[in-house]
Amino acid sequence: MPKKSIEKIIQPQQSIDPGVFALAEYNALRSELLKHSDYQHQAIQLAFIAAGTFFSINSQAGAQPILLLAYPILALFLSLGWAKSAIRIKRINIYISERIEIKVAGGGWEQFLHSKTHDIKRSMNVFYARGAFIGTQLVALMLALPQLNFSSLEILLIFADLVAIFSVIYLTRPNRPAFL
Repeated sequence: MPKKSIEKIIQPQQSIDPGVFALAEYNALRSELLKHSDYQHQAIQLAFIAAGTFFSINSQAGAQPILLLAYPILALFLSLGWAKSAIRIKRINIYISERIEIKVAGGGWEQFLHSKTHDIKRSMNVFYARGAFIGTQLVALMLALPQLNFSSLEILLIFADLVAIFSVIYLTRPNRPAFL
């Protein structure tokens, strides 16, 4: 088999217009940002649906209050997904602002948001998430406590619930770093 020259195998790369590349990258990142934002809203909606389901099952005659103690742990996992998306959204916003929009005279939307309303918007999103996750966790715990016999399993679940609640408080803190 004859040896092929490496020069013949490697073809010259085509040059990509930086403006076209930046626009395509911006559009892809904004699309990803919107998907993460949708996921955050879905996680919060699912937390409310799950809480309502757990609360209504508990209101049935003969229902075990231990079921209510399972909800705060479920809410922890939902808040983990919410926090993951929040971190990705923040990373994307920083990247767009510092790598793409910096090249545009006068900046762009992300730079405007960062300079004017970024803290307000972030605070409202965090307040909304905290109210959904922590509020429903606390309601579940408060509904379960009067019904418990405080068996060793119930005490273990109460401890796990408290860990879950404090974990959600930590995960949904307003000044969460973009890169964990």
